[in-house]
Amino acid sequence: MAPFRHIYPFTSRYADVNGFRMHYVDEGRGEPGIMLHGNPTWSFYFRELIQGLSGRYRAVAPDHIGCGLSDTPRPCAYAYRLTNRVDDLEALLAHLGLTRDITLVLHDWGGMIGAAYALRDVRRIARLIVLNTALMTASSPLTLRETRAHPELWGRLVESAVGAHLMNASVGGALEVFYWREGDREVDFILRHTSGRSGDNNPARSQRRVLLRRCDGLHTW
Repeated sequence: MAPFRHIYPFTSRYADVNGFRMHYVDEGRGEPGIMLHGNPTWSFYFRELIQGLSGRYRAVAPDHIGCGLSDTPRPCAYAYRLTNRVDDLEALLAHLGLTRDITLVLHDWGGMIGAAYALRDVRRIARLIVLNTALMTASSPLTLRETRAHPELWGRLVESAVGAHLMNASVGGALEVFYWREGDREVDFILRHTSGRSGDNNPARSQRRVLLRRCDGLHTW
């Protein structure tokens, strides 16, 4: 990090979170603003925002496990599931004594993590600041017909709606949501039911029940 300290001039701090070492930045004093990055970034993404806000607020920016300066455990040791991410965030904020008046700054996958954390106890949350995440296309001047004429925009809308629905469905614990990527191939939502299914008990096949987005509708595989 030495060559980059002039643009990332923060003290590196670490917390033992669910058995792993999580790196985070904690600058300034005042109301806490928690900045949650997405993939494949880390707290470095928020460096200018931290500098701009730390004069008036407490700016906290963690690196998710497996990202940035945090531990990078093998998949056999850490599940890399949304539930784990939310548990990590909850443990970190408890470690920091942050239990109320929290502002969450949500970017990319950090939006899913922060939203799920907020739903666990909304009384802790003062506000959400949403940046390019599941809510990014919630408002548009285009009509439905105009939107559907643009496959990329329509696909993002469907993806956002599906993601929001799956997040809500996962809160009760009956559903787990995974993300898969290999090279330039990815699947946004891989679902596993945790309440038990009759018939196929093969966990590998269970995880392949994938909800894919298509411009002409949704298909369950």
